[in-house]
Amino acid sequence: DFLFALRDRNTIGMVAESGDELVGLFVYQLKRNHISLMNMAVAPAWRRKGIGSRMVAKLVEKLSAHRRRTLVVRTRDTNLVAQLFFRKLGFKAYKVCREWFPEGDDAYLFRWDIKEVLENAGQVCGKDGKETV
Repeated sequence: DFLFALRDRNTIGMVAESGDELVGLFVYQLKRNHISLMNMAVAPAWRRKGIGSRMVAKLVEKLSAHRRRTLVVRTRDTNLVAQLFFRKLGFKAYKVCREWFPEGDDAYLFRWDIKEVLENAGQVCGKDGKETV
């Protein structure tokens, strides 16, 4: 499945390494207005050490207020760990995709939008009392 997906020129795979050890990977697709995170994994020994958060931050860096403004990911309805992880990073669940996975499992579609972040940042005041963005 990975090789098939990576043949598409808009599909990109990246890995996280520590020395010579592969500690994580993710595959995403560049769409017209958003980035779709297709798959992500962190090696069990490296979980809860910030690897996943840093990988998602790499994708967020690729967003732009002018072009691709949203990062989306689908998680199995049974994968509570992934759901909590994405919620902790500021993603919001906004849709249920019925029978999304080949086994017939439903998925939650999570979204992280740069516009919402910029709007919320604009409401925060700096030390001088002026709004900061």
